[in-house]
Amino acid sequence: MRKRFTEDEITQLSQSPYVKYIRANRISFTFEFRTMLWERWQAHPSITTIKKALYEYDLDPCMIGSPAIHSLQEKFKVNGRPRGGKNKAYGEIRKSSLSHQGTTEILLSTGKFIKSGWGITFHPDLVNEIRQYYPDKSIEDSLRDNGIDPAMVGYQRIYQLKRKLAGSTFSYSRSHYEGEWIAHLKDHPYVKRANSHQLSLKDCFYQDAQCFNTLPIDEILQIFKIDPNRMPMQWKSAVKSRINRWSGHEQLPICDAKSPLMIEINHQRIQKLTEMIDECFARVKGSIKDMSPSLRKILCQWIRTLPHDRHDYSLRKVLDKVGISKSSYYAILSDPDYDRIHCRDEQDIRLIQQVLDSEPGYPMGSRMVYMKMRQITGQQFGRKKIMRLMRKYDLLCPVRKASASRKAARRLLEHSRKPNILKRQFRLQRPLHVFLSDVTYLKYGLNQTAYLSTVKDATTGRILACVVSEDNDLRLVEDTIDQLIDKVHEGHLLFHTDQGVLYLNEYIQDKLKKSGFTQSMSRRGNCWDNAPQESFFGHFKDECDYSWCTTVEEIRSEAEDYVEYYNDRRPQWDRNKMTPMAFEKYLTEMDDDAFERYVSKEREKYDKMMARSKEKALRRAQELGAIREEI
Repeated sequence: MRKRFTEDEITQLSQSPYVKYIRANRISFTFEFRTMLWERWQAHPSITTIKKALYEYDLDPCMIGSPAIHSLQEKFKVNGRPRGGKNKAYGEIRKSSLSHQGTTEILLSTGKFIKSGWGITFHPDLVNEIRQYYPDKSIEDSLRDNGIDPAMVGYQRIYQLKRKLAGSTFSYSRSHYEGEWIAHLKDHPYVKRANSHQLSLKDCFYQDAQCFNTLPIDEILQIFKIDPNRMPMQWKSAVKSRINRWSGHEQLPICDAKSPLMIEINHQRIQKLTEMIDECFARVKGSIKDMSPSLRKILCQWIRTLPHDRHDYSLRKVLDKVGISKSSYYAILSDPDYDRIHCRDEQDIRLIQQVLDSEPGYPMGSRMVYMKMRQITGQQFGRKKIMRLMRKYDLLCPVRKASASRKAARRLLEHSRKPNILKRQFRLQRPLHVFLSDVTYLKYGLNQTAYLSTVKDATTGRILACVVSEDNDLRLVEDTIDQLIDKVHEGHLLFHTDQGVLYLNEYIQDKLKKSGFTQSMSRRGNCWDNAPQESFFGHFKDECDYSWCTTVEEIRSEAEDYVEYYNDRRPQWDRNKMTPMAFEKYLTEMDDDAFERYVSKEREKYDKMMARSKEKALRRAQELGAIREEI
């Protein structure tokens, strides 16, 4: 139901330069203002976009009313860009607007149109090209193939071209309705008369075709088994015109319902009606989010009146097609005040807007609105209601809102994080079975950065892969894994890293899995779970002087030299004072009994380390007051 404007509202709105005219039950905006609204709506198609634009032009959406705003949106969806209209001046722009001139210039710039009198017309070459494929290919499709929007050309120009092509496509001699085609038409259940110079259809045809009046005439004739390509354009135009004018007389008798052709026609009619109904339901589903509560209630009341005896159109099926849950359907029908909620929201959002406008230039969130509302407006809403209304009318505070990139990183972490299988058991396996990897940055030259990625054998301490790159990307980790694969044997291999984003990547994880590695990750923010690898980076930065380097190649050469020194010539105190290469050879040559004794000693060291870590953690928890000291 449209809103009825009061005298004060009519006086106030009629003073706006954007209102064409206003009466007690109707308001109309100028053509230029509707065009501006459409352009804003096209960028963000929603009721909120229209309301925000009205606010910007000093037009109160609550005064205009929801029905008028929803009507604008429906016209935008169905008709597209506003066209024509006798509007009063909008600033200095009148009906001969710049947009119309711009359209003419765009069409002329394509080379497919020429000037003709006061306007433009199709170029003869374009007409000949369209005539070559017409009517098998419509004029609209031919224009699109040439990169021209039919909506920009306009219905009138396309219609005039259709009439012109109709005169050159069909022959209107007596021989057009002759031969086998006439015999076929005489047996057609919807044909009233067919001879060499006349073809007329029965009234029952127009009665049955009236429900398809939104379809093109060619499609209608195909449904009723009449070949549209054999019919002249003027005859088809006359038939379509009569279908549109059919006013629904008294029910006419069914035409020969038992004939095979009629059965096939009825089957096609049912199939097409089903498609049209599904399309209507799909359009309703697409606009359900923008419907006001009153329209939703009307929709649910209409669904209740439908017959639900067919399986395809049972209540559940219909609700699924329009996008309403069954619980919402019954809740809407059972709540007598459901359609009043929107009107209350319109009034309440004005109070929230009043609070937001009290401090111009400073953004407010729901908490700030809640704290200041009673002081400014004299009324108080709950914070959840304030949040709901600010979200509904797109008034959310942009300060400190949730970061989309942070949310994406959190989802990636939850989906791709691997368990900590190693648990600091660095020396309890044979050589070349457990591998530690990480990436560190190296500053060099004039504030330049290179990235070093290595893989370390957890048992022997030997560096098995070393890659330096200008970019910290997947290629860096991929090259590191490729170097490692060339030096390891098949078996139970464990690849341990931290929870860096490169190791959470699906491609890297698939590559490790296909190469026979089981992936393990440190706990979040715990560098001790990858301590040997971090230790190597510390020794490298302390002992290797790369401050003189100015290029990545020089950094790479220094890193490779240091790795060779670290593996072959630098002994380690806790590895029997051997270099990593010598210690690897020492462990490899051990027999099984000797290696078991070695592992048992390393196990004792590991247990003592874990006990010290537990004791340290308990002492730290007591210092922080997380647990009480035992008396």
